[in-house]
Amino acid sequence: REALSLLSVDHPLRPACLRNLGMVLHRRFQVTSSSEYLDEALRLQRDAATDAALVCADERHHHLSILGQHLWVRHMVAGDSNDLEEAVPLLREAVNLCPSSHIERETVLFRLSQGLHCRYRIKGELGDLEEALNVAKQALSKSMPGSSSRGYAIEAIATNLTERVFVASTVAADLDELVLLRREAHRINVLGQHSGWIEAENLANALRLRYLWSGDPADLEEAIELRRHALESRTDTNPHGWMTTGNRAADLYLRYKEYKRLDDLTEAIHPYRVVSQSTSVANPQHYDQYLSFAAALCTSAEALSQVSDLDEAIDFLTRVMELIPSDVRSRIQGAVRLLQIVEARHVVNTAGDAVVREQLVDIYASLVALLPRIAYFGVDLSSRLSALAVGQSVATTGSSHALHVHQTERAVEILEQGRAIFWTHALRLRSEFDTVPERYRDQLLLLAQQLERDTDISYGSADRKVVERAMVLRRKQSDTFASLIDQVRVLPGLDRFMLHDEYSLLAKAADKGPLVMLVSSAGAGYAIIIRTSRAPLSVSLPELTDAWVLDASSTWGSAVSQARSAVRERLHLAKVPIVSKSSVRANAAREILEGLWAKVTKPVLLALGLKVSRRLRPRVWWCPTGSTVHLPIHAAGTREESCSDYVVSSYIPTLGSLINARNNFEPVSKADIKTLLAAVPRPYAERWRDLISTPEEIRAVAEIMPSSAIIPLPPNENAMIDESNGLRARTLLDKLPGATILHLACHGLQDPENPLKSGFVMRDELVTIERLMPTPLPRAFLAFLSACETAKGDKDQPDQTIHLAATMLFAGFKSVIATLWSMEDIDGPMIARKVYADLFNDERGYLDPDDVPYALDAAVQELRRVYPEPSRWASYIHIGM
Repeated sequence: REALSLLSVDHPLRPACLRNLGMVLHRRFQVTSSSEYLDEALRLQRDAATDAALVCADERHHHLSILGQHLWVRHMVAGDSNDLEEAVPLLREAVNLCPSSHIERETVLFRLSQGLHCRYRIKGELGDLEEALNVAKQALSKSMPGSSSRGYAIEAIATNLTERVFVASTVAADLDELVLLRREAHRINVLGQHSGWIEAENLANALRLRYLWSGDPADLEEAIELRRHALESRTDTNPHGWMTTGNRAADLYLRYKEYKRLDDLTEAIHPYRVVSQSTSVANPQHYDQYLSFAAALCTSAEALSQVSDLDEAIDFLTRVMELIPSDVRSRIQGAVRLLQIVEARHVVNTAGDAVVREQLVDIYASLVALLPRIAYFGVDLSSRLSALAVGQSVATTGSSHALHVHQTERAVEILEQGRAIFWTHALRLRSEFDTVPERYRDQLLLLAQQLERDTDISYGSADRKVVERAMVLRRKQSDTFASLIDQVRVLPGLDRFMLHDEYSLLAKAADKGPLVMLVSSAGAGYAIIIRTSRAPLSVSLPELTDAWVLDASSTWGSAVSQARSAVRERLHLAKVPIVSKSSVRANAAREILEGLWAKVTKPVLLALGLKVSRRLRPRVWWCPTGSTVHLPIHAAGTREESCSDYVVSSYIPTLGSLINARNNFEPVSKADIKTLLAAVPRPYAERWRDLISTPEEIRAVAEIMPSSAIIPLPPNENAMIDESNGLRARTLLDKLPGATILHLACHGLQDPENPLKSGFVMRDELVTIERLMPTPLPRAFLAFLSACETAKGDKDQPDQTIHLAATMLFAGFKSVIATLWSMEDIDGPMIARKVYADLFNDERGYLDPDDVPYALDAAVQELRRVYPEPSRWASYIHIGM
């Protein structure tokens, strides 16, 4: 301090003096844990970085690096994300300013990697994890073998590699690299002067991870031996002995699963009990050990017929679920791993079945409640969707347990809360917040509008600083939004503000007709029938198992694909003889539809008390869950009877989506209709074939509608003028907000690798779901998506309903006509002509929402009479109100 007082403001030594004093105060904070020293150290480091820019610019990278590291420390202590958000850009700037040959570059790179990894653990953005790994590798490349700092770079790389194994595509080489790095770190410390127990633990963990990947028993044996040696050489002063004990028990449990030696299982459970009894079940750092203990107990319950072990495991897991680690994703991952063991081994089939299932329902409900927390508004759409993958089956499995113990209303709540979270979050940003006091409403509206602009141009900028600033701003907005929500929830009568709806509100989805939710599970399935003014009815579907659904979905997809290929051969290559494969294909499709009829649709219709009524058929809304979303429930039937004999079917992604559509619906006057009627006969890329029937299709629609109802298009984009024309992406996005009806005849793409990149194939480019999401659609009523796969959905995350039809529904359209798989170009004109003729065939001044599904049903039945093969007619579905 006395040196600092002797230096003038512009003295060249002043930045160094400020830095040194700040570092001494930082050390004093480490010794005393008094935050006032850390705060003063930060203030001094800020001044040092500012002054360095003026008097010693060549040292500024050093000052920025220390400032960023101090901010990271304060974030770790106080948990303020703003410190972390400030630290990362400062550390990145320090890296940019530090010469590549500078002796400190390794340290500067390590600190940036540390900050990025920390931000990934908090926010879940995959880009941060990848950058942290790459920066750590750069740091290692700058280190010399045997240098004191080399271990830090090795640790950073290994930590990021381990993290990536669980969240991104991994190859064997990644795990080999991880083991090699851990071996080097272990060797460095074995040669050093301290015990290196943590390096031994890390190496054992890496070996176990590689064993789980490759199945090489040698890795597992080495891990067990490393921990045995560590325990034998452990001193009583080592406070982390519980970690080695618990991890060795986990290794023994794995070896039991490999060789089925009961002594391994018994030996594994004993130390767990010792650890669990000596350590309070209240430390999130012990989370993995707790889960492994419960998993071993579940296995013991099956292997040794020890029902008490199962009871202990479930009770233990219930207590563990009360912990809330800072990393919610890891918490969910661990619990899901254990629950999968419980499900796979059928340990619930015991004498205490009902009690165990009720406990499991509580656990699943707790997990479902956590899922919205990992769909964080502060990260980009892709990271948000990726984060949700961890809980894909939680809602459906939890609801099946609830149904087994007759908790039907709770099953509905679990399904609704745990499905389509991606869209539910997006819809919450469009709330009017009209129940909130004005002092909060204006802030919430402003923040919601800012957060919804997820595709801000800065995210596509090549300037890293611009991108970083945009990301930091977005995260701050998200944190402020969450804080305001918490403040609103403490107000009288607003404790459930922006939380999932309870059953009493969800049941309103059935105001216009019965609604059926379908749930499959490993052992059996259920249909939940929801009708107004009565309790929900659970219908047992014993043959609707996960195995049958997955097999049926795969068989159906293959049959449809082969059928379409045969149709195209006949259409484009003239006469092609029908070979024996045709009958095999037809039989496979028929068996699936008959199976759906017997296993699902007929029991539901019987429970509803419906009879064949032809013209007077009522409407039914189907809400399939899990892999049942890929099956054509509406097309189920035999040669003698089918679903369409009894009802007119519609689909909905969630109950809330139907309620939202009805709440936002305003009567549509035919005189005020504005239709965006467009086609793309020739796509922008050769990978898509020409759609020669699309001009005929839109001409057929134009003939039925008044000319004043059609939104004008640029002449060079109007396919009715010239078949070489086609709608362009910018025109679609610009015209869509003014449309009451969208009729789009083009190619649709469901991207299996990145569902958010699914989109409509325009004349010039692909319009993806990401680009469509922020588009406001205040006038929207009907979207007729005459394109392939617009309701196909994602195979890996079916319950998030990421497809083009859902995008249109959640964007504001109340009613959507879509396709479950690829349609035939030549069928488009017939379907469109019939639908619009029925919608506009009378003198009524307004469109009736009920007319849309009835019109589509009539059009599909007409197509079915001409082309009875299901691949042609069963693809078309109605979604919405």
